Amino acid sequence: MNYNDFSSFQEHKKAICSLFAPNGKIMLNKTDKNTPKITPKITERTSSKTGKISYQVRIRRTGYPSLIKSFKSKAEAESWLRTQETNLLDGKPLLTSQKERYTFTVAIQEYEKYKGYLSKTEEYRLALIKKDLGELAIINLTAQRLASYLKHLSTREVPRPHNKKKDHPLHSQQKRTYTPSSIRKIYFTIKKIYEWHSGFRDYPVNNIFRVVPAPVDDGERSRRLEKGEEERILEAMKLLYVNQEEMKTLFLVSLETGMRLGEQLKITWQEVDFKNRAIRIHKDKTKTKQYREVPMTTICMALLKEHLKTKNKDDDRVFWQWKNSHALYARFKVVLKNAKIINYRWHDNRHEAISRMFERTDLRDIEIAKISGHTNMTTLSRYANLRSHNLALRMW
Repeated sequence: MNYNDFSSFQEHKKAICSLFAPNGKIMLNKTDKNTPKITPKITERTSSKTGKISYQVRIRRTGYPSLIKSFKSKAEAESWLRTQETNLLDGKPLLTSQKERYTFTVAIQEYEKYKGYLSKTEEYRLALIKKDLGELAIINLTAQRLASYLKHLSTREVPRPHNKKKDHPLHSQQKRTYTPSSIRKIYFTIKKIYEWHSGFRDYPVNNIFRVVPAPVDDGERSRRLEKGEEERILEAMKLLYVNQEEMKTLFLVSLETGMRLGEQLKITWQEVDFKNRAIRIHKDKTKTKQYREVPMTTICMALLKEHLKTKNKDDDRVFWQWKNSHALYARFKVVLKNAKIINYRWHDNRHEAISRMFERTDLRDIEIAKISGHTNMTTLSRYANLRSHNLALRMW
């Protein structure tokens, strides 16, 4: 039974009449001789064993394998065929196998369900990939397409955040594009979804990431405190209206431990073990979602024991004075302005602390990684040059 025999398809056929050649075969582009011709057909079939009736849809494509699918009812067959023709109108490829049905949208949805918890930054990158590559099948991602997409991101304007109410008058006219660091993170997110889903669904893929290497991040921050800047920051904190001593303690503890600000603001007094000189950070409070213990120096011990006097009965957090990092960032900007220090961020305290661990201690890299919470040892390779003098002493 041919497709043209169904009267219910007459209205739909008019919508795609421009795709029909004179011989009745559907063509993606009538003017392109190289475009494959497509002929749909629905056949009623009766099983010789059970006598049950089924409907087989066959879509023949010149130069491509036929797409065949069976249905129990005629309505289901017509609906599926109509969907395939709609895809043709939209310029989408016909899915010839189950593997081609695993698009990035499907893969990301399954990954999110499997993972359970995602950070906000990972959610943002996955949403971007789903928007840009969502209709593309995993197995159809080629090295050329990946390289082209990454190049496109480098010149693409970053969309305005949906929750941003107004622009700053000094920066509203500036066009923000994706930085090399952001493109590099998007690259590794694509790679993670690509490799995870092919392993999860057990289908082979090409290792295109060997052909297209990760973008180089030339903008890696290496800002450290210069001579006298630490003292100027502490002096400028005295000009704050409230929480002068508390901010000093928070600032110095970050330099002694290398903890992230989010971790500092979440730890409670129950997690501070003065007896064993350790701060035990629960996995729910870390960026990497892994439990770790941060040893306390004698300076850190003295600071926290003095800070214990400000303990809040209603809030067991050590630094309960700030509800979140945004509130502290605003105050710290004022401190830096009063101290006349430029190009310095709170997170640079972490870089300064880890650098001091490499310079002032004989701890091994793996031990420092356990303290800092780095899960990727290559991240610590940037600190290797800080021990060049020690390496020379070990040579014969």
